[in-house]
Amino acid sequence: MARTGRPRSGPELVVTEAQRQELVRGARAATSTQAYALRCRIVLACAEPGVANAYVAAAVGVTPMTVAKWRRRFIEHGLPGLADEPRPGRPPSILLDRVEQVLAEAVRDDSPFRKVPLRRLGDVEALTAGWIAWYNQSRLMHRLGRKRPIEYEAEYYAQLTEQPVGNR
Repeated sequence: MARTGRPRSGPELVVTEAQRQELVRGARAATSTQAYALRCRIVLACAEPGVANAYVAAAVGVTPMTVAKWRRRFIEHGLPGLADEPRPGRPPSILLDRVEQVLAEAVRDDSPFRKVPLRRLGDVEALTAGWIAWYNQSRLMHRLGRKRPIEYEAEYYAQLTEQPVGNR
């Protein structure tokens, strides 16, 4: 009699050598997000022939449904299927392609934001947060005479209406 219900292992997952190298790199890299590293570990464990979702779930520390989800995503979309999808909400003030540039600007030796030696990750995070606050707020406020943009705009238009129009 044929078994019915949710499959225990799902379709066969085939990983090429190039994909395996990328998955190992993603699982071990310090720059990977924890979520991406977990997904890479799940797919690597599922790549073993005949392994069940429950076994992978117990080994990795997630539920069998999570294993089934990432197995299916990898089979359908490959490595790009493991990446985070865009989240709703306000877009970041500094885009990902500029993060490295911002960090380099903030931590350089002659940076005006650098007040203490950078001994811990928390020091670097505080320094970077200060640079981002300056970039998003103070830099603009300085050019506007320390006035909020809405106040500056109101004064600007008030001055325009007060000035007499010359003879044309």
